[in-house]
Order: sequence, then C-alpha cells, then structure tokens
Amino acid sequence: MSSPFTFERCFVAYGRRYGLQAQDGELLDRLAARVPFGWHSSAVTVSEIAAWYGLRRTEGEEGQYGLTVGGASLIESVNLPVVLDAFERHAELLAAEGARDSLFVHAGVVAWHGRAIVMPGASGSGKTTLVRAFLAAGATYLSDEYARFDRDGCVHPYARPLSIRSADHRQVSFTAAELGSPTESAELPVGAIHFTFYQPGATWSPRRLSAAHTLVRLMEHTVAARRDPAYSMPILRAVATRAVALESVRPEADLVVSSVLSALPWSSVNSHSE
Repeated sequence: MSSPFTFERCFVAYGRRYGLQAQDGELLDRLAARVPFGWHSSAVTVSEIAAWYGLRRTEGEEGQYGLTVGGASLIESVNLPVVLDAFERHAELLAAEGARDSLFVHAGVVAWHGRAIVMPGASGSGKTTLVRAFLAAGATYLSDEYARFDRDGCVHPYARPLSIRSADHRQVSFTAAELGSPTESAELPVGAIHFTFYQPGATWSPRRLSAAHTLVRLMEHTVAARRDPAYSMPILRAVATRAVALESVRPEADLVVSSVLSALPWSSVNSHSE
C-alpha cells in the first residue's frame, strides 16, 4: 500500500529530530506553523527521525482530518484547528520527554536580579497567573509551562507565549512583550523554588524545605524523571541543593508576589531599579 503522505519536513528540538508529513503542501504548511517553541527546521535524515507526525484529509463529504504519530492514530476530527491543537500539545510533551540536552520540569519561571524563581505545578495550579503577577512587579519572563534545565542545573528560557484564560473561558496566547514585560535571553542559576497553588482565602505562610524534600517534590513535576534517573537525578540534585525552596498554599497572586520578592536572600523589592 502506498503512503498517503507525499510532502515532508524535518525539525530538530533539544537533541532529537522530528518529521512532519502531509498529503499536500497546504496541510504541511498548516502543521509546520504549529510546531512547539524550540523546534528548528533541519535537513531530513530519515534514519535519525525520533517520530513522524502525519496529517491527512480523509475521503468523504465531512472532510475529516486525521493525525498519526509513528503510524498510529492520534486524533480524527472535522475541525482542523482541533487537530492542530492536539498536534502542538503532543509534540511539545514528546520533545520534553525525549530531550537529550535538557531536563524539563512543569513550572513557571521568572528572573529577578540575575537569578531564576521556579514555580513547579501541574496544569490548573495557577502557574500562569503567578507568572503574570511577577511580571507586573518587574520580573523578567522565562516560561509559564516548563523550566528547562541544563546539566549544570541552570534554567534556560522556554519563552513560548503565555496561555491566558479569557473572560469567556477560552485560552488566549500573549507574548511577554504584549504584556509589557521583557524576556530573559540567557540561562540563569536558580535562586528560589516555590511549591504553591491557589486556594481561595488561603494565608501565605511558606515553610522552608530541605534539599532532600525539594528533590522529591521536583521529581513529581519532572517530565522524564523515570526515563533515565542517571541523567535526571544529578540535575535535580544540583538545583535542590543550591536554591531556597518554600512551600505554601497561596491567596491571590498579587498578594503573594511582593512578600516573595522582599524575602529573597539576594535582593529586595526596594533594590529593584528597572
């Protein structure tokens, strides 16, 4: 049986290559326009492709679209934007899981006076809301989804647009610049880690975590912690032993940020001059 895909394009992301296939050039362009942050075009080398994504338009009056990964069906829908959304989410997670030069931890990240503040959390825990509050206070943007650590435990920018819930409950994307905030361009040492989630009426009362406890909590949010512990554990250990880690439920984000910034051991709100 001949392949339904006649158009191909290749990308490289965090040490691995990924391929896109489609039955026509227009579909391939639509798919390529939705590759996640950090994917870069690369020459196609079939033997080095970690995974192929294939997009096709099925026959029939409904004009249904189908997306496959490695030949297995991922999603089918008459709504192409829904299919493309599924591709972007799957491809982002796949690249985070398979990264060879980075370790990805679900977290929001901002910079303050040359060090990073990392806020691990699952989707829905309020990471983006907290990140926005830090940006409004003058912090610099690194990420609202992943902390991307290198082998030395420094965190690199993963500056994809922030995904913000609108008044009608839709997810709308904004760049940091559109929110009036700068984006960090270099890797930074981690100065503080805050494990927190929003709870209406909560009191911000953080407790200091030991390095061992911090390591365990970071593992809970690490995408590929169990895939290769020999790789991930030294990185997480370096982060956990060098940063101040705190844990607490929190009230509204803007009520927390000034308290956090004023308590940082390497700076204070009053010393911020930007």
